[in-house]
This record gives sequence, C-alpha cells and structure tokens, in this order.
Amino acid sequence: MTSQLSHHYVNTKIFTKTGRDFKKNHGRYTLAPIGSKDWYDFWEEEQRRCEYGYKVGGVKITGRHYFYMNFTQLRKIDEKSKGKKVAYKEFDFPSFYEIDYDWFWYKEIAWSGCNKQTLDKLKLWRNPAVNEDGTYGGGMHLGCLKTRRAGFSFKEGADGVYNYNFISGSKSYYFAAIEQYLTTDGILNKVQYDLEFLNQNTDKWWLKNRMEKNTLMHQKASYIDEDKQVRGYLSEIIGVIINDPDKVRGKEGIKIVYEEAGSFKDLKRALAISVPSVSEGATLTGQISLFGTGGEEKGQDINGLEEIFNAPRTYKMLAFQNDWEEGYEATECGVFIPCYMANPSFMDMDGNVNIEAAIAYEDKEREIKKLSKDQRDYDLRIAENPKVPSEALLRIGNTDFPQAEILLQINRVLRSKEIQGLMLHGEIVNIPGKGYDFQLNEKLKPVIQYPHKDGDDIRGCVTMIERPLTAQVHKGDRIITTIPDDVYVVVVDPYYKDEPKGKQSTISLGAAYVVKQTSLYFSNKTEQDVCWFIGRPGRTNEFHEIVMNMAEMYNAKIQCEIAGGGQGLLDYARAKHKLNRLMFEPIYINEKEIEKISKNRSYFIDIPTDKKREGLQYLADDLKKVVGLDENGHEIWNLHYIYDLGYLYELKSFNDTGNFDRISAQIVKQYVLKEKIQEKAKRKEKKKDQNGIMGRRPLFQDNNIRRNELMIGVDGVFQD
Repeated sequence: MTSQLSHHYVNTKIFTKTGRDFKKNHGRYTLAPIGSKDWYDFWEEEQRRCEYGYKVGGVKITGRHYFYMNFTQLRKIDEKSKGKKVAYKEFDFPSFYEIDYDWFWYKEIAWSGCNKQTLDKLKLWRNPAVNEDGTYGGGMHLGCLKTRRAGFSFKEGADGVYNYNFISGSKSYYFAAIEQYLTTDGILNKVQYDLEFLNQNTDKWWLKNRMEKNTLMHQKASYIDEDKQVRGYLSEIIGVIINDPDKVRGKEGIKIVYEEAGSFKDLKRALAISVPSVSEGATLTGQISLFGTGGEEKGQDINGLEEIFNAPRTYKMLAFQNDWEEGYEATECGVFIPCYMANPSFMDMDGNVNIEAAIAYEDKEREIKKLSKDQRDYDLRIAENPKVPSEALLRIGNTDFPQAEILLQINRVLRSKEIQGLMLHGEIVNIPGKGYDFQLNEKLKPVIQYPHKDGDDIRGCVTMIERPLTAQVHKGDRIITTIPDDVYVVVVDPYYKDEPKGKQSTISLGAAYVVKQTSLYFSNKTEQDVCWFIGRPGRTNEFHEIVMNMAEMYNAKIQCEIAGGGQGLLDYARAKHKLNRLMFEPIYINEKEIEKISKNRSYFIDIPTDKKREGLQYLADDLKKVVGLDENGHEIWNLHYIYDLGYLYELKSFNDTGNFDRISAQIVKQYVLKEKIQEKAKRKEKKKDQNGIMGRRPLFQDNNIRRNELMIGVDGVFQD
C-alpha cells in the first residue's frame, strides 16, 4: 500500500526556531545583553508574533499557536525516538502538529470570522460549514469531540496563559465536574507550569507577580504596593469545580473551558447559563470551548456533550459538515479529532500524518482488545481512540452491553437500503370480512430518537418488517393453512397515566414488540422482533388497543410486566373478553413448581429490582449469542437482527438512572424465552420418565404421535 499523507507541510521547524534557540542557548531565548538594542528588538518581535501571528512560505499560524509552540512546554519523547518501542518523556516545546494548526485557526475563525478567500488560503484539513451570508464563523464558541492524548489540556492551558500574559484585566475560567481534571496532573497544573516558565525564562520581559492570588485554583497577575493597594496587570486564571450548573453563573470571562465535558451531569444547563455571561447583546465578549472523549463510566453524563456536538448552531458553536462518518454527511456537528490524526508515531518531522498507516495501527490494536474476555476492554479502546464521531460517544457503563458492536449495528441500519426498505410504518386495523391487517399511514411517524425531546411527536406508529407467516397444520382430520400457535408473542412495557406530569422529554412511552420465536415451522435462527410500536398515542386504552391488535394479527399471546400499567392492560383484555390473549406469570422467574400453582396462576409478570438486574444480564448475553457466520467467517449475533433504531439508541445510551422503555420490554422478552426453555426441558424430562415406566425406547416410539399434532416443512410449506 502507498502511504497517504493528510497534508504536505514543509520546513515547519521555522515556526519553532525560537523554542529551539532556547535549548541551544542553554535556557536563554536570546544571548543579546539584557537592555541592549538587539535584546529589545528580539522581544518586541516575539511580542508581535504572539499577538499577530507568524507567516512563513505562504503558511500562517495564529499568534496563540506561535506562543504555544515557543513559550510553553509539555512532556514528550524526542523526535529521534519516534517509532521506538520504548522511550522516556522529557519537558520540551510542542512540535508542529496539523491538528494544532487547525484547532488554533478554528478558535480564530469562530471568534473573528472569515471569508471564503481567507479560508481557502489556510488549507485546513476540514473546513467549517458556511454561514447563511457566505462567511464562516464569527461570534461563535467551540465544541469538540476528540481522541485521548491529543494534547488539548496543554493547548487550552496555554491559551489561558496567553490571555493572562497579553490581555490585561482578563479572566480565563476552567470548569470541571471532577476536581482531579483540574488539579491532579490536570489542566491547571499545566497552567501553573507555563506561568512559572514565563517568569523564569523571559528575562523578566513577561514577568508578572502573583501576590494577591497565587493558588492552583486562582492565579492573578498582581502586586501589592506600599499602600497595600492591589496593582499590576490584574489578569486572572480561575478553576471552578462544577457539581451544580448554577455554579457557572456570573463567571464573566474572556475564556471559559469545560474540561472533560462528557463528565458534566447537566452540561446543557451549565452552558445555557454560561453563554449570556460572555455576551453583551449580539456581541461576543468571551469564548467558550468545551471538549471531551468517550469512555465515561457513567454514560448519562455524556448526553449533554452529544447533543451539543450534534447541534452546534443551537449552542452558538462553530459548525462543520459531518463528513467524518459515512451516512452523516447531510448533518452538522462540532469539531472532531480522530485518533489517527493525533498519533505522533505516524507524523513526519514536519507534522504530516500518514493516515493510512495510523488507521492500520489502530485497527490492529482493536483486534487485540477484541480478544479480551471483558467486552468493555474493546469498547473502551474504541471510545478513547475514535475514528469517527459516534465512536467517541460510546458509553462504558456497568452493563455488559457490547457498545462497539451496537454502534456498528446502528450504522448498518442507517446505511442499508435493504434494511430501511424492510421497515413499513402505519397501523393495524380490523377490516370487516378480512380480519386484522397492517395498513400504511404516512401521517403516523415512528418515535426513533432517544431520548425524545420536548416538542417531539411521540404518538408513535406500528413498524413492521415481516407480516405473520402461515404454515400447514394438521388438526384432527384436516390440514389447514394458518398462523401457528406459539410462534409469535407480544412483549410489552406499558404506561399507566393518561396525562403524566412533568416535561414531555421525561415521560415514559409504551413499548410493544412482536417476537417471532424459533420453532419447527419456520427457519429463523433467532427470536427476532418483526413488528413493534413505541409511543404514547394518548389515553392508555389507545395503547392497549394497539397491543391487542398486534396480538390478533399475529395470533400471539401477550406478556407484560404487571407493575407500571400492566394491570390496565389486563383490565382492558378482561373488558374486551380477550383474556385468552394473555400469558400467565412465568414459572421460571419465581422458581415455583408448576404443579403447585397451575390452578392459581396470575396473569403477567412481576419483575422486582433484583430480577430486573438479572434480566439485564440475560439481555446482554442474548445480544452476544452467536447464531451463524457470514461469508467472511465473522460471527453473526442476535444483535445483528435488531433493526429498531430507537432500541439500539437505548442500548447505546443505557445507564442505571435513565428511563429505558424499549429495554424494559426486552427484559420481559428474556423471561419469556427462559420460560420457553424451562418448559421444553420439563417436557423432555417428563417424556423420558414415561418412556422408562412403559419400557419404551426412543428408537421404537411411534413418530405418528408428533405427526398428528402438526405437519410442517421449510418456512411453513407442507412436505409429505
């Protein structure tokens, strides 16, 4: 394979000459005598480059980028050690990286804006999306999803130090939900190192005392005069732990950073409070930058970052066309930094990235992690080293749901015309003389987004991917073609209030799935959902009617959790004289002997908290159950037969505290399947006992006994 470079920069070391001279001069930026004309000329030129940028050979970097590369330091391996298996990191000046070049220009474009002519000259790897007036950026903030170890704490730390050093009276705020993100080798540790470096190594040209405030969480350029008055440059850098969104109120800074934004419990609310603090009318007075990476242990915390990233203009963020990911090209998003653009092992001396080699390396690392016994090792590798934005939004919670594979399945469903073509949206109606049938209805829309938002249409509709199949069944002296009993089952998570309180975005939806079980009649290898309804059509009886219609059309029994609205469905079935459509409480879940309770079994299932946790584990195992191999020898899981995007989104977003109606219905499904296995085992054991008593061996059993019950072939076609 030929190598593929992201760009082709040359002689970028010119941008870092001042920093390299510092090392060559053993800790002096210039050897000119302090106070001499050459000394003044040197520092005035450095001041100019930091304030206005620096251009060499047609390529210009921003002043902030120049300051970052020549007047701040970070721990890195030496250029000569690139590619080695082991090396030690040492403090050194940052090298020229393409992602840094882009990031600092994105900050400038977001703040000041630019026209197309200027943008074309910059030759960025990804250009921002155009505004309605044909310009780019201007008066905007920045939201970013990124890979781990992309150096953002160093870049954004240096940016606050830049404000402190060049903008008198400025305030730069750093927010974090967890203290260690600021103080335990966090961003404020980088800030403090940079401040000390400037004071000690710039011949006092940029010396700024910190007499009034000099703590890790609050630095202020100040001195106290003989009258005990605070004097000086008065610029500040302040860290704040945000465990309550209201703590951001009143923080009027020229810069606000949300460090590890995926860990904030209510990022959207905090941002809504912050934005007015850095605005005066339509004028931006400060810039917010927030960035984060996937892999959060508490998956619900990343929801805010996901929404902001996917709707940048809603939050006054610089927008980009999402051409990082196939199938999302028509959508906008924030800045994305993929893993292959931030791996220094695949950058040449000028910062150009060998994208092909970097991707191959990442793919190899993923294959290694995939062999781990713990699924989360593989998921975490992907979340922290994403190649596309959706990978950076993976939740790594305390369940065994295979997050990486769930994400792949979402993308399969979104991109596959065949799968999309299978899904029909409408309703089930009772047609006189014909019975229950599915009808398309373009006015009805499925509820797909999770979580749904205020203002969304959540009435829902029936989605069908397969009509009920018929088989030739031998009943008595006749062979009839019908939908067999015990093939289809409807599993339900109900709701119980006609008019719930609270915001629409927080209310429960009804969820009902028609499950096509494996059977002797048809060749399906897994218990696949072939029809479903998700929504809140209005009064509970409307939902109950939809569920019952699904059961009638598919000749199915209904299993439902009795709590949370199940009693209402039971009462509806009793009033409609359709108790025959309901299933009894499973034996397996309560571990009772069927003989003891057969006369007094209750309808529906009771799933207490401990059993719900058990059901989640059953579901995780079922998703990963191998049911075949594809043409390339790759495993096919039950997961790969899930086409309901809303359900897949719930699986991707699952956490311990959210409301997951589809998953709740699927837990009911797991107990139905367990009951089926239990009953099959009991029948087998009972048959074995009977054979032993009667002295009959299986070899000589009358096969006509089973033949009298049903006669089937492949997918319901009778074969003699």
